[in-house]
Amino acid sequence: MRFPYTSSIVLALALGLVGCGSGETTDDGSAGGLLNAEPGSAAAVANEARGKVRCPARIATPAPAAGSPTVDVIGLRPGLTYDEAANLVLCDNPLMTVTEEKYRGFNIDNGGQSWRKGFTGAFAQAQSNLTPEQQLQETLREASARSAGARPRDEVNPGESRVYVATIGLPGQERVISASRRERYADGANPTMANVVAALTGKYGAPTADDDQGRRRVLKWAYDPSGRRILETSPYFFSCSAPANPDSGSNLSPKCGVVVQAELVAGNDNPDLAESLSVGVIDQAGGYRLLSEVEQAFANQDQARRAAEVERAAAQGAAPKL
Repeated sequence: MRFPYTSSIVLALALGLVGCGSGETTDDGSAGGLLNAEPGSAAAVANEARGKVRCPARIATPAPAAGSPTVDVIGLRPGLTYDEAANLVLCDNPLMTVTEEKYRGFNIDNGGQSWRKGFTGAFAQAQSNLTPEQQLQETLREASARSAGARPRDEVNPGESRVYVATIGLPGQERVISASRRERYADGANPTMANVVAALTGKYGAPTADDDQGRRRVLKWAYDPSGRRILETSPYFFSCSAPANPDSGSNLSPKCGVVVQAELVAGNDNPDLAESLSVGVIDQAGGYRLLSEVEQAFANQDQARRAAEVERAAAQGAAPKL
C-alpha cells in the first residue's frame, strides 16, 4: 500500500498551544522568549505567531521501553500527539513558528471529515519592505532564473532549521507517524563532517547502512516491525527508509519498522565541513496499521451517518409526489 505525499505551500495561522498573546512561560510561570522585539522584526513576527508557549514541552505519551533503540529527532518520535510534537518544535528555538499543513500528508478515504495531517516548523522572517508589485517582480525574476538552470533559492537560511511532521488519526486524536528536520549551519559555525557523524553514531549507534558519496553522506538506522536491525542480508535493506529532508515524501510498508535516516551535505569550498544536516524518523509498520485503522473508523462513521439519515427519513414518512 502506498500513501503518497502531496506538496503545497500553505499560508495559515501558526498554532499557539497555550492561551493567547506573546512571549513564553517556563515551568515556574516566569516570562521568557523574545521581549521588546522591534516591530516588523523576525522576533516580533515570531511573538505574534507563537502565542504563549510553555517550555520545556510537557510530554504525556509514555516513553519507549528501556533498552529500545533511540529513534527521536530533537525529541520528536512516532506516537506523540500532534500538540506534543508542535510544543517540542516551538520550544526548540524562540524564533520557530508552526503552521498546520492543510493539503500535504497521507491520503486516505476520510468520508469528508477533517483531521490534522501534520505541520511545518520554520523560523519567523522579518516583514518585507517590498511593495506587492516589487514582490511580484522578485518572484518572476526567481522563476526566470530557475528556468534558465539556476538552483532554486534555499528556503532554509544559514543558522536556521525547518521541520515537517506528518500525523494521522481521528479529529483531535492525531499521532505522529514521521518527523524530519533540516538544519543549515551558519557561516563560520560549520561543524566538521567527522564531528557530525560522531554525534549521530553517539546518539543512534552504529548505522545499519552508510553511503558516503563524497559531498553527500547518508546514514540509516533501520529496524523491522519486531525491533530487529535490518542488515544487508535482509530483502528489505534498500526499501526500508525514512524521509530525512522535510521536503521528501515517504511510503509506508508493514514489512518495515522504525527507521531513522540522516543526510549530511558538505560545503562547496571545504568538503570536510558540513553545510547542512537532515535527520528524519518514521514508523512504517505502525503508520501503516494506524492509517488502516483510521480509514476503517472513518468508513464506519460514514456508514452510521448514512444509516441514521435513512432511519430519520423513514420515520418522517416522506413520500414522493407522483
